[in-house]
Amino acid sequence: MALTPTKFIPNEMKTSIVKIYAYDNNNLIGTLYNPYLKVEKKFLSTFNLLNLIEQTMDDMDYPQAINECRTFVDNKENKEELAIEELKEKEILATFNIKVLFRQNATWQGSIVWVEDNTVSQFRSVYELLVLMDSVLK
Repeated sequence: MALTPTKFIPNEMKTSIVKIYAYDNNNLIGTLYNPYLKVEKKFLSTFNLLNLIEQTMDDMDYPQAINECRTFVDNKENKEELAIEELKEKEILATFNIKVLFRQNATWQGSIVWVEDNTVSQFRSVYELLVLMDSVLK
């Protein structure tokens, strides 16, 4: 029986860089950058950030989703890009390198690095990821 060669995944695909410029009422505002796609996007809410990360993973098909996201309405229209320049005039509160290794059980598992403190932590769910980010920003 022949073994198929292992496909190496570039590290840039695994890591997204999140810069937080504002944190108001547990609401994250900042930018998301993926080195593999070389695209930086602005987000104005925590939910928007999670959607951008999910969309980025879907665009690269890595890590592969076990479940398909369910919605009441199919709303895949292109939304206009938000200007990033005005956001970058603010001071960065925190920078996180988020590495999602698995998308299972309708959530994510992976690691997060708080860049300014060079602290690494593992997360087993999106909720746990948000709790880790919140602990830095409070």
